[in-house]
Amino acid sequence: MNETLYTTSYLIGVEEHLSRSPIKGKLRNITLLALLNECGCLANIHGIPIPQREIDEIKTLSVVWKSDGDAGDIDISQVYNYDTGEVYWEDPDIGDGFGKWTKNDEKLVCSLLMWGNVEQTTGELY
Repeated sequence: MNETLYTTSYLIGVEEHLSRSPIKGKLRNITLLALLNECGCLANIHGIPIPQREIDEIKTLSVVWKSDGDAGDIDISQVYNYDTGEVYWEDPDIGDGFGKWTKNDEKLVCSLLMWGNVEQTTGELY
C-alpha cells in the first residue's frame, strides 16, 4: 500500500456530467475537503454531518492506494485524517469484494485518479 498526503486546501478537478448526455461535462475545481463533504464522506455512519468545528480542525488528508498489477491501474482503498486516523471514505469492496458503489464513491475516486496526482506525490504533502 502507498500513501499520498494532501493539505485540505488542495484543489482537485471534479467533472460535472450533463444529464441525459453521453458528452462529458464541465470541469470545476474545489478543495479536496469540499469534495469529501460533497460526496457525503464527512458524516457518521448514520449520515449525521461531522460538526463544523471538527471539520475546521482537519489539516492533512491521506489517500491510501496500491498499484494493481502489471496493468498499472491504481486502486484507492481509503481516505483518512492523517493527524487523527479517522477514516472518511473506504472502498466499499474491501472485505467481501461485493460492496455497493454509489455515484458519490465514483465521483471521489474518479477525481482522485484523474486530477489528484496520487502516484506522483507518494509520501509528500501536496
